[in-house]
Amino acid sequence: MTRSEKITDNFEIIVSDWIPPDSISLMWQIFFASRNRGISPEFHFPWIHDKHNLYCVRIILDNGSDQATAASLILRHRPLDSGRKLGLVGLVCVAENFRRMGLSTRLMQQTVELAKTQKLTHLVLWTTKAAVYKKLDFETDSTDMFGQVIRRGGRSTEFKLSKNSAANHIFATVLKGAPAFAKEVVRYSTLHGASISICKSSSTETLVGYTGRMEQVIDLIDHVMPDTWNLNVPEHAPIIEALSHNGYDTNLKPSAVRMSLVLEESDHLPDTIPFLDRI
Repeated sequence: MTRSEKITDNFEIIVSDWIPPDSISLMWQIFFASRNRGISPEFHFPWIHDKHNLYCVRIILDNGSDQATAASLILRHRPLDSGRKLGLVGLVCVAENFRRMGLSTRLMQQTVELAKTQKLTHLVLWTTKAAVYKKLDFETDSTDMFGQVIRRGGRSTEFKLSKNSAANHIFATVLKGAPAFAKEVVRYSTLHGASISICKSSSTETLVGYTGRMEQVIDLIDHVMPDTWNLNVPEHAPIIEALSHNGYDTNLKPSAVRMSLVLEESDHLPDTIPFLDRI
């Protein structure tokens, strides 16, 4: 599916249920190559060539003899309960030559209309530039905390779960997809259902998600994490207090904010959307 609409004599906005190569190229240049990071679009976004549950909204400059992608974003569906679904927005980018022309606003306006036709309950995005989206009625509903975690006194704690032989088994699974700063994402888990998701770069490890009873999560951290590592979680995540009570010092500061636009007033947005689901 592809549909287009003229914005001006020179600009055309196009919606497709696949991501064209020129949009991938623009995204890669802005978020990865210009910052000297990244492995490949397919490594970081294994779904990038899919043709289901996603849309690409882009603005094309057509000067008669040539076309160029001036701006682009991605909208992905995420299922909720009872057949409902929300939309995750990301990779919002405008080519340098076309900035300060209102193209990002036009992209988002088209995305809101698209979300309504697809009967999505919310649009959700993460940003450090909240003012851009407030103009479009998005509201901040949570803030990420990011920073360093240091084990007090170095590695002196014992792996408490070793008292139970079943918990001696820790499984490491390499996950598909990774944020821009990571070279690998590994999920460590135990037979008791505790797990932690770790983004690994050349210089550090960042915990971005966890499941299970907090005592078991902390024990898993005690066992597999180095003395110093990074944490990225929502501001009210219980793990922050748990770390402080279990031998760790944290130095966390506000980072990206989650912003949402409610499209169906009766529907409730999940309190937490996994970090690795973000675009």
